[in-house]
Amino acid sequence: MNIVILTTSYTKGGAEKHALLLARYLQKETKHNVSFWVFRKGSGELEEELSQYHIPSEIISKNISNNRAILPIKTIRAGMVFRRRSIKVVISFNLEANHFAAKVKKYGGYCLVWSQQTSNDIHMLNATSYSFVSNANLYISNSQHAAQYLIDDFGVSPSKTVFVANGFDEEKNYPVDQPVLDGAIDSTKFNVVMVAHVEERKDHTTLLDAWALFIKKFPEAHLYIAGKNNSTFGRNIQEYARRVCETHTVSFLGAVENIPSLLDQCSAFAFSSNIEGMPNAIVEAMFAKLPIVANDLEGNLEALGARAIEEQVCPSRDAERFANRLLQIAKDPQLANRLGKENYAYAKKTFGISIMGEKTMAAINNLLPHEK
Repeated sequence: MNIVILTTSYTKGGAEKHALLLARYLQKETKHNVSFWVFRKGSGELEEELSQYHIPSEIISKNISNNRAILPIKTIRAGMVFRRRSIKVVISFNLEANHFAAKVKKYGGYCLVWSQQTSNDIHMLNATSYSFVSNANLYISNSQHAAQYLIDDFGVSPSKTVFVANGFDEEKNYPVDQPVLDGAIDSTKFNVVMVAHVEERKDHTTLLDAWALFIKKFPEAHLYIAGKNNSTFGRNIQEYARRVCETHTVSFLGAVENIPSLLDQCSAFAFSSNIEGMPNAIVEAMFAKLPIVANDLEGNLEALGARAIEEQVCPSRDAERFANRLLQIAKDPQLANRLGKENYAYAKKTFGISIMGEKTMAAINNLLPHEK
């Protein structure tokens, strides 16, 4: 069976990491022919990794995709691309890919598996009609609240939705013994890291406000912010940091390739995002055995589990409570160590790549029982 994993570009964000892990699992553990299609090259990180794993990939014509509207002639032409290649299943990730795949499905002749990552993105299209949402054969969501979003807002049948948590491949990772920043991170300090592109929905403002409070009470500490920050908003956040924090205690690292090494050099993980499905960043931090401070966003709670609410969660946009959570962990090494170990144990049994792959394939096999 020919399966296409479809996403927007080769830029490696959270959804793309999930898509890559699924492609690797399908290639290794099933007999299906798996390929990875994108609309644009983007920054290109995924292209190299796909090549390393010998997963075929290609950029399909930009002329057949448009995030706002897909014209009838382009829709037919796009569908024929899939039909001529005898694609049986398309698993789409991200809003643009979901929208596109749902629009051209009837011409492509494939079964569509719609991957839902957040609980608000479809409305960003500002469409006059959202009828295309119902075109998918199966909806796989990486969080319970994102699945409920499809059910409540778009009338998707609960029988067609499946919850599959993100996977994480602990065995195939960057070596932690290759220090980020050439070992410039001072291991004698309490080092806190947040991994997320610097954009409005990640709410770095609250994080920085919390850090300004925290650093006054615990000065031997440093905050590292990893993620692309070269947008206008990113530059504004860096300027905000200079205004509200002691600048020598905050570093904006930009995009970091070896995240596991960065996490390994840090003492705690912070996450202030206000819009998430199931955040990969929190999952990675748990596998790194770090204590975590995150806000009470539904996706964060699903990632951490109810067990973490009392010690690692605080209300959204509450800088004072965020700072206090960090302070509790910084002042108590035994607490930090215990939380890190508990996070790792929970992640190990919840977010394995095989668990994600097996649940995904079980759902697809139920949809297409004769194609196993």
